[in-house]
Amino acid sequence: MQTTRRELMSLLLIGLCSLAAIRAGAQGEGAGDDSGGAFTPLHADGPKRAQSVASDAGRPITLALHQATLKEALRAVARQAEVQLIYNDGDLPAGRLVTVTISDATVERALALVLRGTTLQARRTEGGIAIEPRNHHERSERRLLQGSVNGRVTDAATGRPIPAVAVRLEEVSLATSTSSEGAYRFPAVPAGTYTLMARQVGYERVTQTVVVKDGEDLIANLAMTRSPTILDQVVTTGTLIPTEVKALPTPVSVITSEQIDRQHALSMMAIVRQAVPTAVVHDAPNVPANTDISVRGASSLDGPGNVKIFVDGVEASSSYNAAVDPASIDRIEVIRGPQAATLYGADAAGGVIQIFTKRGDSSLARPRVNARVGMGLTQTPYANFEHVLRQQYSGSVYGGAPSVSYRLGGGYKRLADYVAENARTRQSASSVYGSMNFSRGILAVDLSGRYYRNTIPQARNPELFATGYVPYSKPLHTRVGFTNETYGARVIVSPTDWWRHQVTVGVDRLGIANVQTQPRYTTPSDSLLKLSESMSRKLSVGYNTTASGTIGHSLDGSLTIGVDHYSQAAGNVFASRILNTRGPIVTVPAGGISVTENSVANTGYFAQAQLALRDAIFLTAGVRAEDNASFGRDYGLATLPRVGVSLVQPVGGTTLKLRASYGRALRTPGPNEASGEVGPGYVRLANPDLAPERQQGWDAGVDLIVGNKGSLSISGFDQTALDLIAFLTVGSTPVVTDQYRNIGRVSNKGIELEGVLRPTPSVTLSAQYGYVRSRITAVGAAGGQVQPGDPPINVPARTAGVSLTVATHFGTTINAGLAYVGSFRAMDWVPTLRCFASFSPSDCPSSFLTSSSYRDFIVRYPAFAKLNASVTHRFNPRFEAFLAIDNLTNQNAFEADNSTPVVGRTTMLGFDVTY
Repeated sequence: MQTTRRELMSLLLIGLCSLAAIRAGAQGEGAGDDSGGAFTPLHADGPKRAQSVASDAGRPITLALHQATLKEALRAVARQAEVQLIYNDGDLPAGRLVTVTISDATVERALALVLRGTTLQARRTEGGIAIEPRNHHERSERRLLQGSVNGRVTDAATGRPIPAVAVRLEEVSLATSTSSEGAYRFPAVPAGTYTLMARQVGYERVTQTVVVKDGEDLIANLAMTRSPTILDQVVTTGTLIPTEVKALPTPVSVITSEQIDRQHALSMMAIVRQAVPTAVVHDAPNVPANTDISVRGASSLDGPGNVKIFVDGVEASSSYNAAVDPASIDRIEVIRGPQAATLYGADAAGGVIQIFTKRGDSSLARPRVNARVGMGLTQTPYANFEHVLRQQYSGSVYGGAPSVSYRLGGGYKRLADYVAENARTRQSASSVYGSMNFSRGILAVDLSGRYYRNTIPQARNPELFATGYVPYSKPLHTRVGFTNETYGARVIVSPTDWWRHQVTVGVDRLGIANVQTQPRYTTPSDSLLKLSESMSRKLSVGYNTTASGTIGHSLDGSLTIGVDHYSQAAGNVFASRILNTRGPIVTVPAGGISVTENSVANTGYFAQAQLALRDAIFLTAGVRAEDNASFGRDYGLATLPRVGVSLVQPVGGTTLKLRASYGRALRTPGPNEASGEVGPGYVRLANPDLAPERQQGWDAGVDLIVGNKGSLSISGFDQTALDLIAFLTVGSTPVVTDQYRNIGRVSNKGIELEGVLRPTPSVTLSAQYGYVRSRITAVGAAGGQVQPGDPPINVPARTAGVSLTVATHFGTTINAGLAYVGSFRAMDWVPTLRCFASFSPSDCPSSFLTSSSYRDFIVRYPAFAKLNASVTHRFNPRFEAFLAIDNLTNQNAFEADNSTPVVGRTTMLGFDVTY
């Protein structure tokens, strides 16, 4: 095994060095392509204020350059020194390559070493450092003419400022981002003609020609139109480096904070299912902390399965309970299918969701405070709880300086009792989150953390309490606390503009405490209590490096190589028949406490290459080797490949994208599935040969974009889930004996549609639809409840979502949305518990009495649609009010099955203040 790892890492390092050499050679060949005539300022990491001679004098420069172009060498020095270089492209010797090692040198010394052997020299000026010919007479005749460019970026439809827009002067390496008020500024720009470009997710790219004159403060305002296409959106999911969607062979759904704010969603689950095709999401009121999200059918025998979730780049310890406060989310990126596993590793068989929380603003002159307050009523069908109070509060403070930004925020939500069985254990959620970003020269550091606590009564459908089943004969009096914590750090080092290193370290912790708050007295003597507590902690670390650039004529490429590792510890404590739930636990009789602990470690090595020919043909290929402690003893390394291609071409007034991809992924066994366990009355056998569950398959599609009026994306997929794990009873004497085994297979085939229509700049209609034919094709010895040919449990064949936004010029925005869930098969718990209560032929199917099969308790639940609507009016840049209605038609459909309660319409009224 160790030999295999060393060979793998050697191959990866050789590949990286090869690409670096190709990059350097290609730059040398193309160095003379830059047009001369205009003075070109270079600056490290955007348009910061020019540094004075005194401030730069003591800053040491350390560089190692090999066969870099002269321009690349100058740019590298400028980045580290954070100074502005001014030079004429025509003065730089064409084809000049620089190989030099600089250690702890001053800026002047570093520049002298880079310029050695040329006729150029460096000279301090008020605007920075000028690189110019040594001929003093020529220099004295050359006058450095400079002006400035500033303006605001606004939404073309509403006139509102757009924050965080990337603004760039194309002919020079000057870039910045807009403030929260949409403002930007370039303070020192050489006189000349430039292309001003602005880009932002969800908007069409805007370009404008600007002419900068000596001493002029040019005002250039930009109005951006919402983009009907995802092709120009920039994502990192599936690439690790920022990449335009047009280059991706696999569809990626992006949900922005603006979409979340417009929807006024009560949970993250409601956000995802309205926007992502084929997403199976149960938005039940009694499980707001759950994130049971799956796409494209089932990857499990006992339900849909799940996707892998990351929060700010840190792996969640459990994808089933990785809830995030919606008020803290900046954007969500979702990649569907197994192709993501090449980069994201184990447990990405169903796809990947990346959640990015909000960040600060380095362009603000002073800190900003934002606060939102909302109050309203939730309707229910239950007697005495027809209208219950709901409250929500959130706020944040954010700001920054030229090289640093920060944000600290939090929130609180509360829902009053909505069924009789959860009296005195009201539902609430508390959230605290924060981030700090630092960027200077070649270094960028991002720190983030969050704490999210959900306190949830263990509420059940009141119909269950009328079945006669003793455990549901009285109120449960049980409170469940879900605690999610995520802390992460990401460090990015870019020694050149073509070579990038990234290190990510993080820890994610999930704690679940299930505590009975008072005796239930299901029998007269039932005065004892019970509790259970579980903890899962995942520590992850990853490193990747990317080399990118021009490889040949009209051919660009990148190679990413990386390694990641996580270690996860999971433990559970269960105690029944106890006298107390705090302090030292006392049981009756003594010793009735069960404690389990498990741990697992995973290491992955990966490489992915991307090629772009003429910005029209994009190729992606990658492979990953995965080693996990829970794999069977003879399993070895798992290999997860990925290949894909996309073709983007204009056809008349339409842009056409064709794409196809294939991938293979896996899901590791649970931390305790391969190990054995002995408990009161049962034995679970260890399975040293337990293998990971797998999913593999392809998808293909076409995207059509018609100008700025609309777009349509169609995707088809065919995926197969293999080696699915089931929990089997393998013996019953002298005690019940069970074991986890690989026995199942599921086929998933379907189609996904996504569309955007914009008849006018102020009206946007987006919609998605998914159809999945998911069928169990093998069940092994698990037959009984499910059989080959059955649709998996809780997997609807059809899902859909619609969102309509109308933004007016007088400050009012109207939004309406719909989430549709088709019919699905699931357990009918009312007759099931009635059978458990009596075990009589009148209440129980014969199949259950003879073989304990639950198959006859599975029924088909009807389809349902839930609508939402909101109206927001902005009175001024600092104050806006909103009215939001969720489940507009008061639909009381069961989400997952009828074990959970339902709630109807929720109406919220509130306001948002920014100061």
